[in-house]
Order: sequence, then structure tokens, then C-alpha cells
Amino acid sequence: MDHFAGLDVSVKETSICIVDDGRQDRSGSKGGASEPEALLAVLKNLAYHFKRIGWKLDRCRNGCSALSPKQDCL
Repeated sequence: MDHFAGLDVSVKETSICIVDDGRQDRSGSKGGASEPEALLAVLKNLAYHFKRIGWKLDRCRNGCSALSPKQDCL
């Protein structure tokens, strides 16, 4: 099953919304520090197969460039 993630990035915290290809919310209200390591801990979770990741801000995108799915800056 494919998953899609939307990240709302601020200076201190990032909210992450994860939905599956049926548009069912799978995120369980994820959020945390706006540090690349913290974001990667969620985005590299093997429970998800990300097809697309959308970023509200561009500044953290470079820290997660090792991810293979298509990334969009919103």
C-alpha cells in the first residue's frame, strides 16, 4: 500500500500527516522537533511506503534528501 506524507514545518516543531492511498489517516497525530534526524525517524519507518512527500517549507528538505520518494515543496 502506498502512503503520502504532508509536513507542516516551523522553526521548532513539525506536524506530519500520513494518509494511505485510500486517503485514510494513518499518522496518529505525529509531530516533533524540526530536526532532520527526527523527521527521518518517522519517514523511514518501514510500516510506510511513501509515494509522495509534501513539504510546506523548503529549509528542512535538504536534510531529508536521502529519501527516495518524490518530494514536493508546497
